[in-house]
Amino acid sequence: MTIIALLLAGAHYGRAGETILKYLFVALPLLLLVRKKWSDMILAVSISITVPIWIHTALNIIDVRKAAEAPWHMLAVIMGGVALFALITAFLNFRRIYRTGKSEEK
Repeated sequence: MTIIALLLAGAHYGRAGETILKYLFVALPLLLLVRKKWSDMILAVSISITVPIWIHTALNIIDVRKAAEAPWHMLAVIMGGVALFALITAFLNFRRIYRTGKSEEK
């Protein structure tokens, strides 16, 4: 799930013309090879940051479609699903970090 969420963000930034962010999000899954807490935290925070970006993008595109009197309902469902997917993925990553930290304390 983490890889998909990061690649979706990379595709989003690529489409927006943000080359540096595109390559950053495409390269971030390589941190999965590093089995350290800091790398897990970077991945979780990176995915968390994308949630409001997905929502903001969805609202902007919906406004444009409404102004053009074009259909927007399916777009809202898809973009909402992508935002929800990113939110769940971030939650699961943070939960894994929390549980890993708990087991190290004992």
